Amino acid sequence: MLMSFTDLTSNLDANDTVAEFVREKIHEIVNDPTVAETLVPKNYLIGSRRIWIDTDDFATYNRDNVTLIDISDAPIEEITPAGLRTAEGSYEFDSLIYATGFDAMTGRALTRIDIRGRNGRGLKEAWAEGLRTLGCRS
Repeated sequence: MLMSFTDLTSNLDANDTVAEFVREKIHEIVNDPTVAETLVPKNYLIGSRRIWIDTDDFATYNRDNVTLIDISDAPIEEITPAGLRTAEGSYEFDSLIYATGFDAMTGRALTRIDIRGRNGRGLKEAWAEGLRTLGCRS
């Protein structure tokens, strides 16, 4: 989509067209309109930040065991033994992974950290056959 508009960074109308397309697609996938609205790109031009390319990521927010917490609205106040507490409430979970950036091509930035998931399975092992987004695994 980004390559279809050669004037994306210089023509606000072109940028608005792409932005609206992305917003509509997110709203089509995410069932809860409030969650979808939190996920849509806004307040910046498309192309000025990396667009979240969906590999079932957005559908993940339709699961009962997934909660989106917008820390710009509800800042994290404390990491607790059971999870974390924000200005709006407490959340329990099994593990917390801090966003450390990304390497879009190799994943090495994340596999160098010994991140372990369920049953001690390492991220490097989970991604042995190639990178996948976190939302596509159940």
